[in-house]
Amino acid sequence: MSNDPNIPEGMKRCPKCERVLPKTEFHRDKTNRDGLHCACKGCRKEIDSAWYKANLEKVKSSCSAWRRANSEKMKSTRSAWDKANPEKIKSYRRRWDKANPEKVKELETQRRAQQQKDLTPGAVKNQIVNSMRYNGIYISRSSIPEDLIQAKREQLKLARAIRALKQETKNAR
Repeated sequence: MSNDPNIPEGMKRCPKCERVLPKTEFHRDKTNRDGLHCACKGCRKEIDSAWYKANLEKVKSSCSAWRRANSEKMKSTRSAWDKANPEKIKSYRRRWDKANPEKVKELETQRRAQQQKDLTPGAVKNQIVNSMRYNGIYISRSSIPEDLIQAKREQLKLARAIRALKQETKNAR
């Protein structure tokens, strides 16, 4: 379909870089006569990258608007992926934890402080769900039995009491 008889069959010339490449190196474009984009994938990447950098604010606002309009879709997609890939999630977490020990310590301190404040049923359910997810078990908040919530609440109260005793002992020395 090429106009140039010197270009072999199954090949195409990129007008930007002037190279003759296999047709597999061109993106599809049904608006063009040959069904392929005029620039090769490498050149197209450069063009798109330059446009992205030149229009960064426009891209950010467009992406932000899409995320706001499709938040439920994003949540369900993420949830489905999380359920299908618990080992990958554990691996990513472990890698991040290793690379960010200071942040892990800070987050753990914040989490403990928040847990000390929250013994409401909703907060206890969240703790149960989060600890189960961390271990690769997926459960909805509504399916947590009331006796498990009570047991977790008692466990948290005991942990608080132990921490308080340790602190008193440390202060008494």
